[in-house]
Parts: sequence; structure tokens; C-alpha cells
Amino acid sequence: MLNPTELTDPKCKVFYVWFDALIGYVSITASYTPEWEKWWKNPDNVELYRFMGKDNVPFHTIMFPSTLLGTGENWTMMKSISVTEYLNYEGGT
Repeated sequence: MLNPTELTDPKCKVFYVWFDALIGYVSITASYTPEWEKWWKNPDNVELYRFMGKDNVPFHTIMFPSTLLGTGENWTMMKSISVTEYLNYEGGT
């Protein structure tokens, strides 16, 4: 168990993000069609909407856009996000 000093020590913190999962949206489109930039690099003509569970919000609203912005290229950015609670299957947890 961590003591109170360790809880505030930045060296004890881990920041984890699914970079490979997020950039996968672009890479799967690029592997499907050579015209992938018509969607991902066309912000004047494409509107990107997201629908997801609340646990994915930080990744899709902070990490993924930051990754795209960091390239300095003209990416299609998310226009809107619709978030709900977690998905629970009937009889499951």
C-alpha cells in the first residue's frame, strides 16, 4: 500500500492512453481505401460524430485530438460526441 507521500509523488503516477487504438481509426481507413484522406483530412466537407460509453470520453476528446493537432496537419476533428453510461448485457455485470 502507498503511503500519503507516495500518492502525491509524480514519480508514482502512470499516465496510460490507448494511442494505438485511437490512431487505429485512421489506419484502418487507410488500409481499406487509398482515398482515406477524403474523410480524415477534409474538415471543410466531413463532419465526425462519436457515440460511446463514458469511460472513453477522455481518450476521444483529449488524447486523440491532441495527437492529430500535434502533427500540424489539417485533420477532420470531432464535431459532436454523444455519451451514455456503460453498456451492460442482460444478466451480466
